[in-house]
Amino acid sequence: MYLAPHPGLNNFAPMLLSVMRHVSVLGIAMLCFCTIVQAQQLELPANYAEPDAGEEGNPYQISTLDNLYWLSQSPPVWDRYFIQTANINASETLNWNAGSGWKPIGRSNSDGPFSGNYNGNGYTITGLYINRPDQNHIGFFGVLYGARIERLGIENALVEGGDYTGIIAGSVEGSGTIFRTYATGTVSAQDFTGMLAGWVTGEWNSPSVISESYADGLVSGENAVGGIVGYLNYQGRVENAYARGTVNVANWKQGGGIAGAHYGGGNEGAIVNTFSTVAISAIGSQVG
Repeated sequence: MYLAPHPGLNNFAPMLLSVMRHVSVLGIAMLCFCTIVQAQQLELPANYAEPDAGEEGNPYQISTLDNLYWLSQSPPVWDRYFIQTANINASETLNWNAGSGWKPIGRSNSDGPFSGNYNGNGYTITGLYINRPDQNHIGFFGVLYGARIERLGIENALVEGGDYTGIIAGSVEGSGTIFRTYATGTVSAQDFTGMLAGWVTGEWNSPSVISESYADGLVSGENAVGGIVGYLNYQGRVENAYARGTVNVANWKQGGGIAGAHYGGGNEGAIVNTFSTVAISAIGSQVG
């Protein structure tokens, strides 16, 4: 006995193909999403569980990008000690936070500044990516207050921010120190833009200092744009440092090979024993 096929079966093959296509697209989307999430996995330092971890004698050990992500998401430990124990490739930050990239350690909001000690131990972080043109205090560290950053190299970084932007730190305040540290790459922002730091200021008779450090790259901004620091405020100091590369300044504003602008002076707030081979491209009278 012959049974005629149900009319709906004629559409079964096209329907099946359509479903398979949707499943494949969904699978690919889920795979991409998982890849991005995995790139931002939080990994505790190897010595995290030790009773004295994070203290001066036993700093938290940072060896992977996932360790750095843990640090960026953990404001309660931003007053502790850290030591980097390997070179870290940060190029995956290009895909983080819906294209905004790295979220700075130490912030101007309720999370608070970074006030601890980060010892790069002679190692590097390469390929750091930040795309936050509508946000201020942008850099690997956003706001440093009384902190010490030493022996760290950040290479081939691409950083874009609003005001107070630099590869190492957006701003250095409260007798902070950047020592034997360097940065290479490209920085672009609005006001107070520098290769190492956007803004450096200290406290009365206790300056914030950038020392024995250098920068090499392209820095672009609207006002107070410098090869080392954008704005060196009273009680901010740069010593034994050098810069090379290019500084681009717009709108008849301030720019310089070491500091875009420098206010104050005296023994605390000063530029001492530095040199620059920076090429400055600017339209304005306050350039040097």
